Amino acid sequence: EQSMQHLVASETTVEGPSRFDAVLPRPAPRKPFFGEGTLTPEMKQAWRDYYRDVAVLAFPTPAGAARIADLDEKALVYRAPYSSKPGVKPRLPAPAEHESLPASHCVARDRIVDLTSKMDAQGRLVWDVPAGRWTVMRFVRPSTGQNTRPAPVPGLGFECDKLDPAALDAHFEAFVGSLIRAIGPRENPPRAGLTSLHIDSWEMGAQNWTGRFAEEFRARRGYDPRPFLPAVAGRVVDSLEASERFLWDLRLTAQELVVQNHAKRLRDLARRHGL
Repeated sequence: EQSMQHLVASETTVEGPSRFDAVLPRPAPRKPFFGEGTLTPEMKQAWRDYYRDVAVLAFPTPAGAARIADLDEKALVYRAPYSSKPGVKPRLPAPAEHESLPASHCVARDRIVDLTSKMDAQGRLVWDVPAGRWTVMRFVRPSTGQNTRPAPVPGLGFECDKLDPAALDAHFEAFVGSLIRAIGPRENPPRAGLTSLHIDSWEMGAQNWTGRFAEEFRARRGYDPRPFLPAVAGRVVDSLEASERFLWDLRLTAQELVVQNHAKRLRDLARRHGL
């Protein structure tokens, strides 16, 4: 629950008018940025098993197969560090104009039906499907599976959620906090011994979701991200421009949360202990 998380989705096609009553497939997590090789068997099982449902959306199935290009980077599924290897983009392009697609090839935002409340805890959806061909998407947030590396087995664990301050607090208390408590009372600020904390280079891939991401997005961007969630899975919602703008806002929100809830939070925790 406190590891890095991302949004994934499954798609189910249904025909109406009819009554749909079945379990929607749970989408599998994407592969960890560095693969599964550094996961212990217990961690691999936890990575495969953990998920939380986010939303269930349905919409008339578009006539075309329009998809968003370079989705993994734009949706922060995989984004390699710029300095890690040649060919990594220093930035993502943000053109002022986008290809115009036929409306029939896009997901019509005003036709999206929110079915989240109609699915039970086991993933069973009961829905009276209107006439026509519909696509039902089940969105969940699993762990990215990214873990500490390199480390001996006792030091292996999932990377803490970079967007949730509670995750960093838990990590701090169990790791640095145990050292601070073992040292005992010190001068504040300390002049010897443990005097500072160092946050190292970013080498754990990206993440695009957390438990309160939708609420943070609404507060920071001023609109509800839910109707645009199909864009995170590559679907074009309304238009290519609208979908690209949403993915920009997704990245901006993630960036702001990393700064506020991870980097600045660690600074505040350090100062609280005189570091």
